[in-house]
Amino acid sequence: NSKLYFVIIPSKYQVKIEYQKFPKEQFGMKFGKGLIDNNLQKEVIKFLSNNAIPSIDLLPYLRKSKIKNYYTIDEHFNKYGNKLTSYVIIKSIKKDLNKND
Repeated sequence: NSKLYFVIIPSKYQVKIEYQKFPKEQFGMKFGKGLIDNNLQKEVIKFLSNNAIPSIDLLPYLRKSKIKNYYTIDEHFNKYGNKLTSYVIIKSIKKDLNKND
């Protein structure tokens, strides 16, 4: 009798403009103006919500963070991103469990 949560993990290029600097300079990657939009995430979250599937969107938490949460050279979380992610997931699950008591 377990519950499944979908965790929505954004691309670092959705989180902060500064993450675009390295691939632009080193590899000539081109980005549009500003951050990559989050339309796909919105659609996934809407689908999950419409089907009563709980989700945890990390984008707002990563955008609020004052430190770098991704490695410079790839899309993976560094230790700070992993720590923030685990905190958000645990906090969300605990809140949900307390709501159901």
